[in-house]
Amino acid sequence: MKNLFEVIAGSLLYAWRKQMNIPLPRKLYEVSRGGGDWQCAGFPLLGWLLGLLIALAGALTELIFNVYAGALVFAVLAWLLLFLRDSGKSDSLFAANIINRLPDSNVPMQTVVPVVLLLGRMILLVLLYVHGEMWHLPLVIGGIFTLEAILTIDGSFMPPLVDDSPESRRNMVSIAVILALVSFVFTPLATALGVTVFLVIRQVAQHKSDGEGSDLMQITLAGSGAGWALLLAGVCAI
Repeated sequence: MKNLFEVIAGSLLYAWRKQMNIPLPRKLYEVSRGGGDWQCAGFPLLGWLLGLLIALAGALTELIFNVYAGALVFAVLAWLLLFLRDSGKSDSLFAANIINRLPDSNVPMQTVVPVVLLLGRMILLVLLYVHGEMWHLPLVIGGIFTLEAILTIDGSFMPPLVDDSPESRRNMVSIAVILALVSFVFTPLATALGVTVFLVIRQVAQHKSDGEGSDLMQITLAGSGAGWALLLAGVCAI
């Protein structure tokens, strides 16, 4: 039992170190090396658990107050997680990519696009919650973390940024599939759409890398795009 706890804690802390721009206490850094071949399995698991905690926080708030208070707590916490996990770098890069593709305009797009994206994400999150699809959020966060981990493993980074052994990849995919099946029990249509979107984005991202492995910018854009697409999949399932 102790070894199992060490593996789970090690894999979760390993994923936190790689995915979250929020430092861990120094004492936990040694624990984060204890996941072994299961280290990368922490990516889908950490994302799924964080999404679950946010959904639970919204549900508890609704029980105490009302559905709108629950929706507000859910949307704000989810937005903060998606923004603060990398200090807004993925959001900034995604917004800049959109701005660069827009035609020249007198409107200051550098301000308009980020505001539209901020409001758009909040609206999508509120819609998810109000229509009872808050349990789709674990799949959204877990999907982002998993996609970025897979693309990082496929990258040509030296030394590797994450454990790139075949066994580690298999374990990560196995945990991701199990968690997707759990999500399917609660949000079947949203999960089916979300998994389809995930596979398409992964294929597109790998195709753009031309077989040479994705760089950090491509990985960040793919993760941000996946977050939006998975949220939209959940709203389309309403």
